[in-house]
Amino acid sequence: MGNIASEIQETIYDEPVVELIFPQMLAKSTILTENQISCLYRSMPPRLQSQPWRLTFSTEHQGYSLMTMYRQMENVEGPVLVVVKEFQGTIFGVLTSDPLLIQSRWYGRCESFLYTFKPDFHVYGPSFLNENCIFASPTCLMFGGGKDGLSGLYLGEDFCDGSSFMCDTYQNKQLSKDENFLIRAVEIWTFFDKF
Repeated sequence: MGNIASEIQETIYDEPVVELIFPQMLAKSTILTENQISCLYRSMPPRLQSQPWRLTFSTEHQGYSLMTMYRQMENVEGPVLVVVKEFQGTIFGVLTSDPLLIQSRWYGRCESFLYTFKPDFHVYGPSFLNENCIFASPTCLMFGGGKDGLSGLYLGEDFCDGSSFMCDTYQNKQLSKDENFLIRAVEIWTFFDKF
């Protein structure tokens, strides 16, 4: 069985997906459209596509707190899909192969990708320049990093603000409209299987 990195290709959809294919979802997303769900689903490795999506955390239901999100993640052992919507309307996030658990260092396998719908769907797989996949602390959540200290995706402790920069881990372009952004909503989806 291959890893995500061998299954992920940099993907751009310049036009809407004609045939929508959906995962089994155990809740309704208040952020993602049907087309966006289908784009994300098609970008996931086949072994993950067979898994139902479970809404484990949502700012709409649990509020704007990183610590609340960590509590919701306590029993999660597998992959995580983070969906962020900023106030300017752009939707972006990350698929990780590891759960979001407080650690004192970078962790995770580089079997993940960053994505954005700005303006079209784009996936950024791992570059293998470093292994800075996830940094999860009580004060922030970061995905991807580099020598300059900037993250591909940074979310603050109250889920009110964040930032996105090019990072060595994914060699991504900025995911959000502006480097620094205000968060409108966050959803975190988990799956019933490990990678």
